[in-house]
Amino acid sequence: RAEKVRHLQHPQSSTYVECCWWLDEAGVQFRISGRAVLATATSEDPALRAACETVWTRLQSSTKGTFFWPAPGEPISTHP
Repeated sequence: RAEKVRHLQHPQSSTYVECCWWLDEAGVQFRISGRAVLATATSEDPALRAACETVWTRLQSSTKGTFFWPAPGEPISTHP
């Protein structure tokens, strides 16, 4: 759905990433930064493939369904 994976796959892309989120009720901001490693079902590294499979099997079916939503701005009616 997002460009993040394509950005990481770009040959001239930096794999340095930062994640930031705000917990409103606690009034706390968290930041995590580091090097991103892309794990997919087709990764060359068997450990990355296994990690991907483990995470996928632990997701609830409702969460898995969100991976198949249309891209932002794309009509919902074009997807089953």
